[in-house]
Amino acid sequence: MNKVESRIINVLRQGVPLRSRAIANVLGISRREVNHYLYSSLQPLVTQDPQYRWMLKSSPSQEQLSLPFAIEQEQSSLDELLNQYQQQVRETALEQTLRSLIDFSEE
Repeated sequence: MNKVESRIINVLRQGVPLRSRAIANVLGISRREVNHYLYSSLQPLVTQDPQYRWMLKSSPSQEQLSLPFAIEQEQSSLDELLNQYQQQVRETALEQTLRSLIDFSEE
């Protein structure tokens, strides 16, 4: 399995079904290249829903199949965006708590 194939699988491991265009945007490669791998070498590992979104097939042997590219894990853009969102939610909750405490102490 080459590096591009591994990166595609790592994006799909996030568990969110994605169209090939979204996968290509995350990886910074062409949609055509993503489709090439999805319809050829990755076909045994992936499936497509009626909305043309790709996801990993779920099977008992999936963990065994994913071991070769688990070695070279890299943090994807999706991970980074998720971390930023979670940080923003935490900061907003903290700000609301502090505001309520300040408002309570003024009364």
